[in-house]
Amino acid sequence: MSAAASMMRCLLGSTDLESLDDKALITLCRQEEISLQLANIAHVMEGIGCLVSQESPAGSPRAGSFENRDDLATMLFAFSNSIDDMAQAVYVANEAEFVLHERRQAKAGAPA
Repeated sequence: MSAAASMMRCLLGSTDLESLDDKALITLCRQEEISLQLANIAHVMEGIGCLVSQESPAGSPRAGSFENRDDLATMLFAFSNSIDDMAQAVYVANEAEFVLHERRQAKAGAPA
């Protein structure tokens, strides 16, 4: 788990979402931006995959423009950390959305 993802999980574990006001919860429910970031990462990864497949001759130890496996590993770990961060952000957004939904149901007098 990345450092940012660990921090989000720690903060969520030590924060009572019920104690946050609606404005703070709405701020945490920003899944659209996370979806856009994930789509951007997917697009970049697809482009890299195309470059590697076009630039690497069959049987070559190289991976596209990456001269050694450390270059490729560093890039893949960076992608992994970014995706993990966003997955944790989606989890936080879902939890905040649940609390908001429960709160709105309670205000409306309807069962949750």
